[in-house]
This record gives sequence, C-alpha cells and structure tokens, in this order.
Amino acid sequence: MNLFFLIIILVLVTCQNKSKSEIKNLVYEYGKFTQNASVFLFGDNVNIRNKPSLDSEILDTLPAGYKVKVLECTETEYKLSGFKSNWYKISFIAKDGHMQTGYIWGGFLAPCALESDMDNDRKNELVLVGILEKGKEEKKFQVRVVKEGKILSRLTFSPIDSDPTSEYFSYTVKATWLGNKGFKPPIKIIRIGFVYEACDYPNGDVLLVWDGKNILYGMKTLQSSNEYGYTGFEYIFPDEKNGKENQIVIKTETGEYDEKGNIKKKSETLEYYLWDGKKFKKIDQ
Repeated sequence: MNLFFLIIILVLVTCQNKSKSEIKNLVYEYGKFTQNASVFLFGDNVNIRNKPSLDSEILDTLPAGYKVKVLECTETEYKLSGFKSNWYKISFIAKDGHMQTGYIWGGFLAPCALESDMDNDRKNELVLVGILEKGKEEKKFQVRVVKEGKILSRLTFSPIDSDPTSEYFSYTVKATWLGNKGFKPPIKIIRIGFVYEACDYPNGDVLLVWDGKNILYGMKTLQSSNEYGYTGFEYIFPDEKNGKENQIVIKTETGEYDEKGNIKKKSETLEYYLWDGKKFKKIDQ
C-alpha cells in the first residue's frame, strides 16, 4: 500500500527548523538545485552562456530534456515571467562531444524528472516538471513529456505553495512513478510531492495521469502540522485492500495534541474519486 502519512514525520521534525529534507535522492531542495546533481533541461532551445548574464557569449543551444550537471549556484539572480531564480554553473557534453562548462538560469532546469518507456517502444520518454511563471495570484508549474528533444504533451497546473504571490519558490519537489494501480483501461499515475518542513506550511501531492498519449491532471492532496495537531492522508488504490474499482479513496486523518505532545483526539474521513477516462470525479459512496 502507498502510504503518504508524511505528516507523521513532519510532526516529529518540522518544528525543529531542520535544514535538510528527509526525502532522499533529490535534485531540488528548498528552492535551489543541489550541488553535483544531474538534472534535465526544462526549457527548450536553451542558450548556455559563458557567464551568468544574458549579455554574455552563447556557448551552445540545447533542447528540452538535455542532461547537465549542476556545479554551483551563483549569487546572480534573474527574473522571467514573474519568477526569480539564481544562475547556475553547469557542465555538459557539447554538440562536438567535448565536456564543457557554462551558465544557465535556474528557471530553465527541471526541479524533478522521471525517465521511462511510457509507450512501450523500447525508447525512454522524459517527464519534466518545471516552473512556468508567476501569475498575479499564484505560480504555475508545467509538466512536459519529452522524447528525443521533442515535447509530445504538456499540462499546466498549480503547485502546493505557502506564498503564491512571492517571486521565489522555496519548496522541495520530487516526482515518483506510482504505476497503473489497477485502473482500467490502463493508465500511469505520477506523484509530484511538495514538501516544506516547517509548522503550518501546507504539504502534499499533485497527482498526474498518463493515458498513453497525453498527460492529464489528476488531483491535489494537502496536509499540514503544528504544535497543536496535524492533518495527513493516505491513498487507497483499486489494486489494494479495500480499494474500489477505478477509484482513488483518500483517507484523511486529523489529530489534536495535548500539552505533552500526545494525540488526545483523532478522526478519519473518506473521500472517493472515480476515474472517468479523462479526470477524477468526486462521488458519494
């Protein structure tokens, strides 16, 4: 069973001002790409510069999905489409086959990505998740399915964010394959997890669906914690015990703490979402 009671972990560590996420194997933590991480280009036809400036020499132009290595985060920032990020020094294999270093703006890198043969042709596709823009009221993320440098499908969605109007994005982000999970006809579910380990910050997932041709929006699930209590959730999929045909059951647990930090009150609710081939529709059970 896929249990996402991240909130239980958050209750123990969240309010201790920890500087490192408990989630492993990340390339993007608290709004910054980690040093020596291998990441993919989210932007398409991206110019790699000689210095962290749009006025500097272009060393190469690379397509979406190109893999690079983050060497360091510079102090230089740039804002595009309302979103502000640092420039990064990277290394990459140039078109002439030689290893080269250069600079790229962080908004052109994918905070999380997945690689898999999604159409069973023995060639891997990439699922790239990146920050698209900061609108007037909230930021917009986009997921792009890329194959051999070409974008096959894309979908724009709202992330989980504690400060939607900020120019920065400060969460840790991770993508995970959940697989088919018993849905018919077969689909593949992708979980995008958003975590910020601090009291009262919303955390949770955005679930996306690959139907074989297109990437579709699934749902958003939220949880949070503070010194008074918590809210956490669990998915129950069709292929699991107590699962429902073509449905995701969301079991939400809410708890309150006493003065010693023990749970004094706890309650559970169930919500049911039916997959109709295009979207998850909330239904009564």
